[in-house]
Amino acid sequence: MLIAEAVRKKLDEYGIEIYSEYPMEKEYCIHTDQMMVFINEDEKNICLSFRADLKPEESSNYVLILSEIGNLAAIDVAESYAFDNENNFITGDNAFNFVREYLISEAVSECVRQQTYNDILRTTKCFNC
Repeated sequence: MLIAEAVRKKLDEYGIEIYSEYPMEKEYCIHTDQMMVFINEDEKNICLSFRADLKPEESSNYVLILSEIGNLAAIDVAESYAFDNENNFITGDNAFNFVREYLISEAVSECVRQQTYNDILRTTKCFNC
């Protein structure tokens, strides 16, 4: 059985949705919500790249799931990735920095939203129905 087919079956078995699949120069790529799986049929190995916001225990679960495929020579883990606001693919420290800045801006926005809501509740006068 081809490794790509075995990966597809394993992902399906665990209910992991495949978003897209496409061939590359010497590899085949499967893209899911949480990771990209690069498959090299000639060397019988796969390389995993996880989203930068993924928790380590989730990453390790994916590695364990894919390690159930018996005929693999190796499972490698590459740099993490993210997509920025312009949908550009970024990796490594740049991806982690982008995710951190995004989470900070979301937290600040939520805090301002809550403060505004609280101020409206405190200062608005009730009216008779």
